[in-house]
Amino acid sequence: MKKLSFAFISALLVASCTSHIQMESVSSTLDKANAGDACAQYRAGNMYFGENSSEKDNQTALDWYTKSADQGNAKAQCSIGYMHLKGIGVKQDSAQAMTWFTKAAEGGDAEAQNNIGVMYRDGLGVKQDFAKAIEWFTKAGDNGSAAAPYNLGCMYYAGQGVEKLLPTGFALKMKSAQMKYAPAQNDVGYCYQNMLGVDQNLKQAQRWYRLAAYHGSAEAYNNLGAMYYKGEGVDQSFCWAFDLFKKGAEMGNADCCRNLATMYENGQGVEKNAEEAQKWKAKADELSKKCAKACPKAK
Repeated sequence: MKKLSFAFISALLVASCTSHIQMESVSSTLDKANAGDACAQYRAGNMYFGENSSEKDNQTALDWYTKSADQGNAKAQCSIGYMHLKGIGVKQDSAQAMTWFTKAAEGGDAEAQNNIGVMYRDGLGVKQDFAKAIEWFTKAGDNGSAAAPYNLGCMYYAGQGVEKLLPTGFALKMKSAQMKYAPAQNDVGYCYQNMLGVDQNLKQAQRWYRLAAYHGSAEAYNNLGAMYYKGEGVDQSFCWAFDLFKKGAEMGNADCCRNLATMYENGQGVEKNAEEAQKWKAKADELSKKCAKACPKAK
């Protein structure tokens, strides 16, 4: 019998700087943007921005962000930095990303400050420097970034620039999780499940996985599905596991795709179907390759 792919603590990702568009009509936003309103120009950029969507127009998004950034809008500057870091609508350029993040950080944008911390931690466009990463994560957290305490907590788990202290790392991740940051919520669940800086509590693990899934973590669907697959802290249910893996797979999680393929191959929670198994295996491989290609390399 094929084994499942179980996810560990989630990868440390740079948070996107774009926010939800305020509740106003598209035409109203564009009218204000064309009239020179910097905040409306930023929101117009958000309307066109799409990291993984062919229906969006990232060049137009960049144009609006640039108009807003030229007027000193820190959120727009942060978004331009993010596009350069990820190569969205522009050639991937970590050095340019750092330039834009720095402008936004100087304007007080907490997510830009967090992203500078990520750049120093991972050596993206700058020489790797854990001390500077900690400094920027701390500053961003003090200014309200939900991602920053999570990233700082990950450094305590890994012992990067600080003594390896799992309880301290867990407390920081919990702070982030309570701010509804989905990667932190997923990690808190994983820590409760695996006694990493906290006593094991499978009910709490399940609770935090559910919250993370609700807030958009595909990895949490995978971890919760694994609990149902194994019957860990819950009654074993291949049907529930299958449904959870499918939701995560449809969100683009490679582990969920592999696990879905395994269940089709073994006939667990679904009728055996070799064709579907192969389809999801191929999807998992495609997603893994795309992720590897998209990730900027450290210096």
